[in-house]
Amino acid sequence: MAVKPAIFTSFDHGQDDYWAIRFVDLFHELFEIHSTRSIAVDPNEGPQYIRELIEGGYVGDGTAVVVLIGTHTYARRRVDWEIAAALELKRSRASGMLGLRLPVHPDFGKTVKVPQRIPKRLEDNLRSGFCTLYDWTESPQKLQGWVSDALRSAARNTHLAVNTGEPLKRDILR
Repeated sequence: MAVKPAIFTSFDHGQDDYWAIRFVDLFHELFEIHSTRSIAVDPNEGPQYIRELIEGGYVGDGTAVVVLIGTHTYARRRVDWEIAAALELKRSRASGMLGLRLPVHPDFGKTVKVPQRIPKRLEDNLRSGFCTLYDWTESPQKLQGWVSDALRSAARNTHLAVNTGEPLKRDILR
């Protein structure tokens, strides 16, 4: 029996739970899908949370981090921390990463993206060429291709991974 590729989903807990559940329903047969539970997090615990994600095996080599981007995902500290954890590994090899705009996102289906509507750490990596951005799909073939591309990019282009700035201390609104 082949081992399923691992995916860690990062999303706005509460706002985008429906889409995270839909993602698991659609793709659980192809991937081992993980996320964190929506729990209260001390705003000063960013670095500890990042370490726990890495040490707990949520993100690592061979993991593709899929950022489900809804209306307010850009403003969520937990999403910033999860992206930072995936990029923290760049000393050896960063996790693969891709952004997936949800149908509720204002830029869904548009050829133009507004950088302020995307988590800053993710946007930095879109600009550097480390990761890519797509619109929501329910196609297993498309997602398999995108995840494979993200993992190949992580293997070849770790030098393009950008993980600058302190982790967000609180949720923000732009």
